[in-house]
Amino acid sequence: TLSLHDALPIWVFSLAVIEHLDDRDLALIFSESARILRPAGKIILTTPTPLAKPVLEFLSFRLGLISRESILEHKHYWNKRELFALMERYGYEVVKYKKFQFGMNQLLVAKKISKNQTQVLK
Repeated sequence: TLSLHDALPIWVFSLAVIEHLDDRDLALIFSESARILRPAGKIILTTPTPLAKPVLEFLSFRLGLISRESILEHKHYWNKRELFALMERYGYEVVKYKKFQFGMNQLLVAKKISKNQTQVLK
């Protein structure tokens, strides 16, 4: 766990991170984020789309413009449906989603759902 008190920050940022994480690390980062965020706090994340995979690999493996190790560390290229499901699984409601950089990257903003809201939704 993080050495932060519960309900402390308003924002958590994850910029180009989740594509590098396995399921165990995803569970840790999102459950800890939910724990430390204030009620209705928000998480902002970016991650490349599946469309970016061949482009990133070409830029890395063929042209050497991007770190080979960084691209090899990509465990998953998330699509919109998967990101929304991930947010729901860890108690977040997506409030904004958009693709950028010609559809090769995506931005998601989600707010933490209070425990009362979660119980109402179930």
